[in-house]
Amino acid sequence: MQRNPCSARYSMDLAQVLLKAKQYPTALEFLKGAKDRFGTLPEYQYRLAWADYGLGNAAGAETDLKALVHAITTETETVSLDESYRGFGISSRSAPAA
Repeated sequence: MQRNPCSARYSMDLAQVLLKAKQYPTALEFLKGAKDRFGTLPEYQYRLAWADYGLGNAAGAETDLKALVHAITTETETVSLDESYRGFGISSRSAPAA
């Protein structure tokens, strides 16, 4: 099965592969290049936070996660991201209220 390299799934899977391989600079550059097409997707925002955190930018990762929480809560979905915050070493007290 061939996948369309312009699709969100293909792009997010490629970002995931780069992140799992700890290729954080490459993943961040790729994600920044895909922002116009996929920047509103929760998967994009999560992977962007992962890349920032992998590069030692905890503040950037926190900002990315806050944008993710805002996007999710704006859509009236209730999702707890406490595990994500803990995984990134961010205090849940600084997390936005859902």
